[in-house]
Amino acid sequence: DILNKSIYNNFTVSLKINNSFVKYLTAKPSKIIHIGSTASLHAKASPAYTLSKSLINSYVKNISNIYIKNNIMI
Repeated sequence: DILNKSIYNNFTVSLKINNSFVKYLTAKPSKIIHIGSTASLHAKASPAYTLSKSLINSYVKNISNIYIKNNIMI
């Protein structure tokens, strides 16, 4: 249950916000900023928090290749 809540709060909500507002980014270039955590790098936080922040890092690395085609930096 804690893992699901952490993933929802730290990852899923970020994606929902991202998907809701990306269509309004008409100024070129545009930027989207997601907040990560060093916890995803050194695992000195709870496993649930570390995992949820690692998801943000992976998401940003992967989606940036798609968004850059529309001149949106993430």
